[in-house]
Amino acid sequence: MSTLTLDATGSPAMIAGWYDKVLTGRLVSADLQGAHNTVIPTMGSLQGGILLPLVCNLVMNALLSTKEGM
Repeated sequence: MSTLTLDATGSPAMIAGWYDKVLTGRLVSADLQGAHNTVIPTMGSLQGGILLPLVCNLVMNALLSTKEGM
């Protein structure tokens, strides 16, 4: 939803594409007591990512704008 929101706000396609690559091109690995697991996240944003507050505001703005049109 965030890349669609970026497109809807008039952000350059390059920015939306870059953010999409940040979300889709990542692996998450964890080690616990000798066990190792790596997964590909299917949703969400990077925790502590510098763009997370911006994207959160854009998504919330889109949701609130949808609510106002009801």
